[in-house]
Amino acid sequence: MGNICVFCGKKLGLLDRYFFEVFKTKQTACKECLERLSALSGPELEAEKERLLASPDLEDADVARRNSALRRPCSACGGTMECAQTGLTLGRDGGGGLMAMAMPSYDVDVYACPQCGRVELFTAGFLTKRNVPDKPEDVTCPVCGTKHSPLINCPNCALNRRTVQKETPRGGGKKPPWEK
Repeated sequence: MGNICVFCGKKLGLLDRYFFEVFKTKQTACKECLERLSALSGPELEAEKERLLASPDLEDADVARRNSALRRPCSACGGTMECAQTGLTLGRDGGGGLMAMAMPSYDVDVYACPQCGRVELFTAGFLTKRNVPDKPEDVTCPVCGTKHSPLINCPNCALNRRTVQKETPRGGGKKPPWEK
């Protein structure tokens, strides 16, 4: 594919293509959809990622869906951690530094939260599809009738309410001390 926007399905010329990475896959989008996506955060961004998985123009769909199944909730902020790297070797010959003295070697999968930056390590291969809880069935929104995951707010209504509501961001909109 590569010449169709994964969000709106618009055919794109060579110079109209913009690329972004999601679930370790490279996706193509038009300028308008990419700007809209980059303005989202938190549950709204997660809802858009779920909608993206259902797109008929999704590139490397099998890889994207497999990697999306390996997401897990972040214990720090409640966001969604994604698998950043699989099979990283800590210890000898793995460049683990101090870890090399403690144990010969250990393979881990690295999960990172794009919202708060938290990183967690898990034994390599532990959070495979058989260890991840089954995805709950979709629910129907009582307001607009859209089917969506019960883990998120309705993507249709949430986008409409976003323009009406003006909430202060988490943390009061203040930057952390290390971002001056």
